[in-house]
Amino acid sequence: MRRAATVNALPAPSCEPTTVVPRPFPASLSSCERRRYGKPLLKIGLENKSAPALVQGNVARFVEGEEVVAFDLLVEAFELPLPAAFEPLGDEARDPEEARVIPAGRRARTLYTETASRARKSRHAPEPAPESGCREEVGERASKGAGRMAALARAVAACALASVCVNSAIAGEEVRPLAGKTLEIFIGSASKPATEEAAKAFEDKTGCRMLLHFGGSGAMLSQMKLTRRGDLYFPGSSDFMELAKREMLVVPETEKIVVYLIPAINVPAGNPKKIEKLQDLGKPGVRVGIARPDTVCVGLYAVEAMVHNKVADLVKPRIVTHAESCEKTAQLVALGTVDAVLGWRVFEHWNPERIKTIMLTPEQIPRIGYVSIAQSVFCNQPEVAKQFVDFLLSEEGKAIFRKWHYLTTVDEARKYTTKDCPVGGEWPLPKGW
Repeated sequence: MRRAATVNALPAPSCEPTTVVPRPFPASLSSCERRRYGKPLLKIGLENKSAPALVQGNVARFVEGEEVVAFDLLVEAFELPLPAAFEPLGDEARDPEEARVIPAGRRARTLYTETASRARKSRHAPEPAPESGCREEVGERASKGAGRMAALARAVAACALASVCVNSAIAGEEVRPLAGKTLEIFIGSASKPATEEAAKAFEDKTGCRMLLHFGGSGAMLSQMKLTRRGDLYFPGSSDFMELAKREMLVVPETEKIVVYLIPAINVPAGNPKKIEKLQDLGKPGVRVGIARPDTVCVGLYAVEAMVHNKVADLVKPRIVTHAESCEKTAQLVALGTVDAVLGWRVFEHWNPERIKTIMLTPEQIPRIGYVSIAQSVFCNQPEVAKQFVDFLLSEEGKAIFRKWHYLTTVDEARKYTTKDCPVGGEWPLPKGW
């Protein structure tokens, strides 16, 4: 069940602004859950409505020096039991019985969330005291300077207790070493299904939130460059990794090869046009699709295969569409939009019920492609990035890619090519494509 981000409340004198500072999401939340509920909506409960509060994202702050210091953090998230947790203050903050009240200056007001009540119910603990009784207690405490801070300390413990109660509902989870960390990766879609699974496994294992951006390798590089962010670049071919190196957008010495790719023909299941070889793509009535060769790795390999086998003039007139990523290229045949695409061998295993692969002969394959990963120059947590790369290269990571029929060694790739077939490198796109 989804829980809100824990926050720190920093109490200040009644004449000073009060700031609520967010802390990272709890480690138990998956990236899917974080994306679903995003930044929690925080509200400040004030008796004096004239004291405005500035709310930006999940940070709320008093912007006028009113004498109202009472507030409760109300987290709205679809009636789920979400704790509003604060750091305990001193020994007195550990008293759970009287710590349900949040005091104000001259205008005492009691506010406590349903969260605390629900959390206590889940632990079969006593119900919170009625609100009216709490108001009387607050009024007495607020009239005494020293008592005010003591009550505030108890109020802090109330919310901390709610957090502890909810956390106890998921007791037994191990502490994950990268909880609170976020890793952002710009990824070419050539490895999408396996990378998604590997990222989830890494997140579940370490607690590191994985923020993944998929698309054409060139488009992902442009986005990373434009936004000046991202920890890792994971393109679908060496061509775009070499481009990233030339533009000094990655750290070259961190590059690691993860898997190898073989170009092939992909057709809809059943192969209605009876395509058996590369030359069949030039037959009248055959609709061919390729990816954009200027921004998508598999599109560049498609043009290279046609030029290498001297069928470009025959096949180019049959090309009816250009896809914007490897994923969308595979979808062209899965949906029957075209009769064939020049894609990757692994496309068949992305959707085996809808896609069939027609292999090129070993002599027709111009070079072996590979998918490598490297730290970007914008990475501010290289140790975390390295841990993910190490995970991809571990036996656990390789097993995930093998599950999706990716080739994890160059020897596996050479089973489909000639012995002297080049590996990786760059191929310049000819004019007119």
